[in-house]
Formats: sequence, structure tokens, C-alpha cells
Amino acid sequence: MDIILQSFFNDFKKNFELNTVESDPATNGAAFEKFVNYVLFSLDYPDIFTADAELLDFVCVGAGYDTGIDGIGIKVNDRLVKSIDEISDIAQESKRINIEFLFIQSKMRAEFDVTVLNKLGTGVKVFFSDDPYLPQNSRIK
Repeated sequence: MDIILQSFFNDFKKNFELNTVESDPATNGAAFEKFVNYVLFSLDYPDIFTADAELLDFVCVGAGYDTGIDGIGIKVNDRLVKSIDEISDIAQESKRINIEFLFIQSKMRAEFDVTVLNKLGTGVKVFFSDDPYLPQNSRIK
């Protein structure tokens, strides 16, 4: 990993008290997924995770049976939402509803692997399917 990115990642782990072992790909990989989700969602909403501490854990869906998706965000009228109730509140306040789905896949390696992109595409398709044909963890569901 690039030394500048590694420095930001290390600062993130320290700030969020994520205890990882560099030689353990599982804990370090999960922390990196959380870091990527934090960075990408913070681009549109710089203070979003300060205002809602649980939101970062909510958008991080990577684990077993994640169908290739490490992060999911649902924006309704430019607000990142966590529940049907929040969507209902927005719908009552607005005449128009604009919904965006954000899907994130992160890898710690430098090279590009098209199979990872294909798996993400399949995971997104399964996410929107009425009859999912791949097993999904509870966070994806």
C-alpha cells in the first residue's frame, strides 16, 4: 500500500480504536473496508459520521456472504438514511423523491481484478432481486 494511504489508514484505525494485526488479513481487511466507506461517504457528507456514530457501522456490510459488496448507502433526497421511518419522514416533507443507491467494493491491493468487479455487479443485481439467488448476510438483506 502507498505510504501516504497507509498513514491515513493508520490514523483512521487509531481514531476509531480498530485493533488490527497487520499480518491478519481478516481484521486488517475489515478495517480497510470501513476506512474506504468512511472516506467515500465523507466526500459528500463531511461530518456525517460525527453526527451519527452508528451510521458507519450501518453502511459497512462486508463479511461472509456479502455478495461482493463492502458498503451500501441509500440516499433519499440527498440524505443518507438508515430506516424506513426516515424515508417516510422525508416523503411526507417532500413532493418529489430522489433515491440513490451507493455500492462500494474495496481492496487493499494495487492491481485491478475484473472478477472482483463482476462479483460486485452480480451482488448489486442480487440486492435488487425479488428472489435472491446468492446467500446474503443479514446486513445485505
